[in-house]
Amino acid sequence: MGDLSLRDRLTGIVGPTLARRVIALLDEEALTPCRDTDCVRIRSHSRLGFHLWRHPVGAPIVRGLLGRKCFNCGQYAWRRIHRAGPAS
Repeated sequence: MGDLSLRDRLTGIVGPTLARRVIALLDEEALTPCRDTDCVRIRSHSRLGFHLWRHPVGAPIVRGLLGRKCFNCGQYAWRRIHRAGPAS
């Protein structure tokens, strides 16, 4: 099944009509720039690519060289991904 394209796999699962609609939706989302306030990325990217959501710091799993690390993502607790997003 790995040899089939995404279109062929979707067509086999949901049928040709729904497969066309899903692929059209994915194409539209790939072209739409991300404007999510909880996204950490600074540079422009699509809604489907390179998206990182902010989240609260989880319980630290290890003490790293530069401080505590988040249980959820493994990054240091002081990184931008853990800060509150801009107020809307």
